[in-house]
Amino acid sequence: MPIAGRLNRFAALALAVLLAAAAALAAATAPALAQDGPIVIRFAHVVDERTPKGIGAEMFKQRAEARLPGGVVVEVYPRARRYTDEEVVTAMALGDVELAAPSFTQFRGFNRAMQVFELPFLFRDVDHLHRFQQSTVGRQLLDFMLPQGIKGLAYWDNGMRVISANKPLLVPADAKGMLFRTEPSTVFQAQYQRIGVPVLPLPFRAVPDAIREGLVEGQENSWSNIYSRGIHTLHRYFTELDHSFLGYMVVTNAEFWEELPPDVRATLDAVLAEVTAEVNTIAREHAESDRQKAKDEGRIDILTPTPAQIDDWREAFTPVWRDFEPQIGREIIDAALAAEK
Repeated sequence: MPIAGRLNRFAALALAVLLAAAAALAAATAPALAQDGPIVIRFAHVVDERTPKGIGAEMFKQRAEARLPGGVVVEVYPRARRYTDEEVVTAMALGDVELAAPSFTQFRGFNRAMQVFELPFLFRDVDHLHRFQQSTVGRQLLDFMLPQGIKGLAYWDNGMRVISANKPLLVPADAKGMLFRTEPSTVFQAQYQRIGVPVLPLPFRAVPDAIREGLVEGQENSWSNIYSRGIHTLHRYFTELDHSFLGYMVVTNAEFWEELPPDVRATLDAVLAEVTAEVNTIAREHAESDRQKAKDEGRIDILTPTPAQIDDWREAFTPVWRDFEPQIGREIIDAALAAEK
C-alpha cells in the first residue's frame, strides 16, 4: 500500500484512539483517597507483565501493600488496559490514575526540556545515562512538570533501541523510503526525516498488527519490548544501532502525593527507591536474555554496524541536537554530555 494510503489509515486510527480516550476520561471513577478504608493507588502502564516495567509495577504493589497492610491498595493495569502512554499523563493530571511510568517521549507536551532523553547518540550507554539522571540537573528534571500537576518520582530503565525491518539496515540509505513506527516524538520524526524516512507514531500495543498488515515496514524498540510483543517473529533483521535509550519516568499526580499522610508517603518513597534499583538491574539482564531468546526462537539476523557505519548514522541524525537546543536548553544538553565520564 502506498505511504499516503497508510497515513490515511493512521489518521482514522488516531481519531478512534482520541474518541476512546475522551470516553474513558468522562467515565466516573472512584476517588483514590477515600473517606474510609485503604488508600487506592491505580498504577497504569502499557507493557507486558514480564517486561522490566511490568515486573516493577507488580513489585511495587506487593511491597507497598505488605508494608502498609490495610492502609494502601495498589491496582495495577498493564498492557494499556486503562490508558495508553499517550493518554495516561493527561488522565493523571485529571486525577483518574495515581501512578504511571510512561516513556520519556510522552512528556514533551508538558515540558520540552524532557526531549533531552530523545536526542540521538547523546548517551553512549546505560551507565552514561544513569550518571546524568543522578546528577543535579537530572534530579531537577523530575520536578519540571510540577506546574502542570505532575511529579516525577524515579527513572526506570528498559534498554538501548534496536531498529528492525525485513531488509538489512546497516547505513541510513538502506532505510530511505520506508515507513517507520516510532513513539510520538518530534525529535524522532526530525531525525528520520533527515534520511528520507517518514514515521508513524502508533501506540505500542498496535505495533505487531501494524507490521502484519503492512502499515509500517520498520520500527525501533528495546529487546525487552521486541521479545514480549513477538516482533522477533515478524521482522528478519535487527540492527543494534543503540542510538537512543528507551526509559521511563515514574510519575504521580503531585497533589495526590503531597496529600498522603507523611508516614505513608515516606514508606512509599522507600519502596519505590528499592524497586527502582531492582527494575534497573532486571532491565539490564532482560536486554541480554530477551535478545538471546529472540535469536533462539525467531529466524532473525542480528546486525552489528561497523564503526564507520555508526558514524554514518551519527552524522545523519545528530544535527537535530541543534534544532532542538532552544526547546531543551543548552545547559541541559551540556550536563548530559558532561556525564559521559
